[in-house]
Amino acid sequence: MFDLWHYPVLRLLLKHVSGVYAQAPVGLIVTLIVTDLSWRFVEQPFLRLKERRFGSPATHTIAAT
Repeated sequence: MFDLWHYPVLRLLLKHVSGVYAQAPVGLIVTLIVTDLSWRFVEQPFLRLKERRFGSPATHTIAAT
């Protein structure tokens, strides 16, 4: 998920933060925060919805052939 958010965050920082040495640590911190929020509030709810609708992978049995 990190790779999804790093580019938009860095593009915004290029406009609002001057200096490469300030952009790197600020960009890393902001990207980690946005990635965590995305995981908690976007991905996990959809994964729970998927489990409710289709069942968890542990409930499916695969026949050995």
